[in-house]
Amino acid sequence: MTSAPIRTLIVDDHPAIRAGVAAVAEEEHDITVVGTASGERQLWRTLAVSGPNVVLMDFELDGEDGVILCHRLKRRPDAPAVILYSAFADRTLIAPAMLAHADALLSKRASAQVLCGALRDVVQTRSRVPTLPDDQRERLGAMLDEDELSLAELLLSRRPMPELADVTGMTVEEVEAAAERLLRRVVAERAHLHGTPSSGWPA
Repeated sequence: MTSAPIRTLIVDDHPAIRAGVAAVAEEEHDITVVGTASGERQLWRTLAVSGPNVVLMDFELDGEDGVILCHRLKRRPDAPAVILYSAFADRTLIAPAMLAHADALLSKRASAQVLCGALRDVVQTRSRVPTLPDDQRERLGAMLDEDELSLAELLLSRRPMPELADVTGMTVEEVEAAAERLLRRVVAERAHLHGTPSSGWPA
């Protein structure tokens, strides 16, 4: 019995990259591209009609933030897996991706084999997000106040938002807003460290 194909939605603000990634994915017998989007507005419209298993989302979208979109998508109860990918992949992506509950990180320089392997892995619930390095955990501790750090630790545990609301005594909406503010701070900090060497980045 043949398993259902992996339904993939590609979010990237560059049409040529969307087309190129779609062409690579469609070469595989078990992957089908069900839609593409250039940003948040198209993402929600396409998501509603395409029913993807996986969203491959650019980390740096024009005028938008892929990490924030990942967070908004993953807090939905029926959320698909999300792979964040970037042309500027380095170890400083790990903390924001983990806080946003991304299921995998990928460099745009990755081979077709690695890309398709990541799509298969996240559908089978095998996360490809590396362990948060000690230096990034220390940096979070240095840049966040006590309440923010407590929320960051809860987000890193990947608990659902309703559970985080119970633990913190806040409403789900308040937790979501606080998490988004925290993510924006971490992403802004990451922008200052953009030249960090890529040692330790997953292949």
